[in-house]
Amino acid sequence: MKQYFMGLSALLFLLFCVACSEDAVHLPAGSLQSGIKIRTAAFGTQGTTTELPAEKQISNLQAYLFSGKALVRLFTDLSVGSDSICRIDADNETGKLYFLANIDAEVRAEIYEQMPEEEFLLLTAQNPSAGNAPQILSGALDLSASALGATVHLQRGIARIDLEIASPSVEVNEVTVAQICQAGYLFPQEEIQSVPGAAQESLVQTFSTPQTSQVPGLFYLYEQKNSQLEVQVKASINGIAQVLRTTLPQQIVRNYVYTLRLKGTGAKLEADILTNQWENGDQENGSLNERISIDLQSLPAGVTCEGNQIFISHLGSSFTLRLNKREEVDIRISQSDSHFQVLPTGNSTSFQVSADHVSPGVHEKWVHLDVYPAGQPDVRIGRISLIQKSNPTALTGVLSFDQDWRRDFNRYIDGELGVFTPQPGKEIRVETNDIPWLKVYPEAGNQYRVVAGWKPNDPDADGRKQEGKIIICNTDGTEAEEYFVSRQYWGLPVVEVNGTWWCKYNLRGNVKRFEDQILLSNDPAAGRELGDYLSSCTNDEFLHVLGDQYQGGNPNGLPLRYDGSNFYFEGMQASAGNFGTLDPTEMAPDGFEIPDYDDYRFFTASNNFNLRYGSNAFNNNLGQRLTFDIVERDASFLGGSYGPVNFYDFNYNGAHLVLCGLGHQYSTDTASVARMMILFATYGNSGSTWLIEGSSQATGTGNWYKYTGQNSTKTRTIRCVKTPVEYMIE
Repeated sequence: MKQYFMGLSALLFLLFCVACSEDAVHLPAGSLQSGIKIRTAAFGTQGTTTELPAEKQISNLQAYLFSGKALVRLFTDLSVGSDSICRIDADNETGKLYFLANIDAEVRAEIYEQMPEEEFLLLTAQNPSAGNAPQILSGALDLSASALGATVHLQRGIARIDLEIASPSVEVNEVTVAQICQAGYLFPQEEIQSVPGAAQESLVQTFSTPQTSQVPGLFYLYEQKNSQLEVQVKASINGIAQVLRTTLPQQIVRNYVYTLRLKGTGAKLEADILTNQWENGDQENGSLNERISIDLQSLPAGVTCEGNQIFISHLGSSFTLRLNKREEVDIRISQSDSHFQVLPTGNSTSFQVSADHVSPGVHEKWVHLDVYPAGQPDVRIGRISLIQKSNPTALTGVLSFDQDWRRDFNRYIDGELGVFTPQPGKEIRVETNDIPWLKVYPEAGNQYRVVAGWKPNDPDADGRKQEGKIIICNTDGTEAEEYFVSRQYWGLPVVEVNGTWWCKYNLRGNVKRFEDQILLSNDPAAGRELGDYLSSCTNDEFLHVLGDQYQGGNPNGLPLRYDGSNFYFEGMQASAGNFGTLDPTEMAPDGFEIPDYDDYRFFTASNNFNLRYGSNAFNNNLGQRLTFDIVERDASFLGGSYGPVNFYDFNYNGAHLVLCGLGHQYSTDTASVARMMILFATYGNSGSTWLIEGSSQATGTGNWYKYTGQNSTKTRTIRCVKTPVEYMIE
């Protein structure tokens, strides 16, 4: 049978009390030698003091006299007699006397002569590891006032958590308080606050034998302001195991006792929240008993209630929550977002709840209804928590969604975007408003891989946005969750040679900007062979096709410049990154990469092969037959004669790839351009790269296709290849 935890804050009956609030007592000068009576401010609950033996002990009692806002005398290792009298030789002294007890040596070592009073009052104690706060005590005595005799009430700098089980049918196995600040101030501050930067830990008390009665001194906490103090109790009622979660008040006050009172009837575990203040163990001077509960009939299907917690499916819901209350209270709604809102309806006992579905990877969402006595905004007496569960579908990969269930990559991307693992009975589907650029591949283990595809030489790949929809649903299409993904659709002219897609042109401008490159839309050799175009185009057109030079790590191209005497590549630096070790995609447009050794090896018979001149044929290292044409042009660029420039047109089974370039620059000296030696950016080896060591036909030395050592500073020509994709769009 389904169990509900009844009551406002689940199982928490929260009773807290403070003992004597007197922390400064006056004493006339000249009477200290007669002694000061030291008393600890007593804890009190239900009209009786409940001090435990360890809480009464005073050790390491120290006194510190301040005058003129500075420490002038220290009284160390004071003792308290059986009559509770502490004798201090401080006759004729004036100022303020502070007492500290049970502080460790490290804290005492921080106190020094002439220490400013302001600094002294900010002293803190902290635990080196998760554990109960020590029984620190503090008090003060003003020596300048007139009074006969004096009693100093040492106030604890900590609060106590008690457990009380009010029903014989309830057994408690474990209590946890999470996110406890492990540091606290020795003296009260003007406002209750946590020590900045204090570590937060959880305290756990596990009982070897289930507890059925009161457990005083369960935990000790430093005074703190903390909205994250969650209490979890593992208990059973009439043998039925239950787990309750609730929170402590946001302000944990020193010298207070917070009692967790549990009671149950039948199969129901109930709780009240009472706020009672006690002083010196006197009789109860007032109590407030607020009873408020959730109208379970107001909860729709798919929304469940466990104690003070209402759970909403990750699929979302919209309903009116109604509460039952017996006395007037004020209810404050914690912050929510536009996709999970709880709004008042105008009726103090009903609220409109609206929750949209949450994306995979998003944690559960919480909205709290905090309950206060009418007209008492500083005394929280309960909390109802509405919790929208996290999406049970697991998602890994580069894909994630914003609060509007969208992911706009705002760039070109292909390949695997994400792997979804939905619950059994669910599946993943995709839809696109364009060519089928998204696909889903079901895998073992109920996993679904969502992959983006690529279409070579697509004239529509002009940077426009492509959108798609990923749907998580039942196998019959119901309970559909829709998520939206988009990318910029870019492409470069490519040529397929032996299964590798080579870019038709060298890079220019910024390597990551498709807009800087020669695109399908502005291909000067569209509809004809590139070699034919380069044989007849103008010098300006020829320079445009040859592209820029690059140094590793700098994405910006180094354009050719002419100063009237020398050609050089503008922006060359004396050092550069190494193309051989950089990620091959770093210096290439998205979806492309720097070629490796094997890519370039296809176009030669060996690592040092003389192509000679004109037209010829050879077998490469893999035994494949290629033909080629070497064309020499005498070029003039930028108003100067550049000299002979060769381009190399390789033909494999009718697929032409033309390699060309402006040579390279080997130092920052403007007279250091080797105009016919083309160094290609090559990935995979830190010391060697592919190059074509060209020469004019007049020299007769030939054109050598080589793989040889080169330093990383020399500029390179970048000709990219397409990073392999899982599927190509038809």
